[in-house]
Amino acid sequence: MITVPAAVGRWSHISIDMRLTIFALLICISCSVSAKPVVDTTDYWHVKVNNNIVARLSETSIYPSIQFDIKKINESDALSVEYGNDTPCYDCITNLYLIDPKNKKIILAEGKGTFNPLTVSMLKLKQLSKKLGRKNLRVYYTDNFKRDRLIFRLNLKKT
Repeated sequence: MITVPAAVGRWSHISIDMRLTIFALLICISCSVSAKPVVDTTDYWHVKVNNNIVARLSETSIYPSIQFDIKKINESDALSVEYGNDTPCYDCITNLYLIDPKNKKIILAEGKGTFNPLTVSMLKLKQLSKKLGRKNLRVYYTDNFKRDRLIFRLNLKKT
C-alpha cells in the first residue's frame, strides 16, 4: 500500500480551514482596492437656457461659474435649474434667489419639490444685474428645509 502525505510544501503546516480563510480575505481585499467608489449622496443640478444644458454641476464643483453675453440675451430667453439629490422632498417649497447688498433675498423663481425645474427670465437677470450694479450674480438654491447653498455664479458681460 502506498501512503500519500496530506500536504507537501511550504503550506503543509497550515490547516485547510486557515488556507480558505486567507484566500477569502485576499479576494475581499483585492475587490475593495480595485473597485472605484461612487458617491451617490452628492447633490447635483443642471442649468439650462432655453432647454439646452449649459452646465452640469454638483456640490463637488469648485467655483461654479456660468457666463453670458448681455447683448445676446433675448426677451424670450429663460434660465432653468433642475436640482436633484438622494433625499428628495416632494411638497417642500424650493427657490432660486440672489442676495442684495443689504443681505436681503431676492426670489428669482419658486417651485414645489426637488427635481422640478425652477425657471427665471434671462431678461429679469439682466435687469437685476443693472439694478444691483453687479456683473456677477450669485445664484442660490434652497428647499427651505435642508439645503440652502450657492449653486453658481452668473457672469453677465458685454463683448
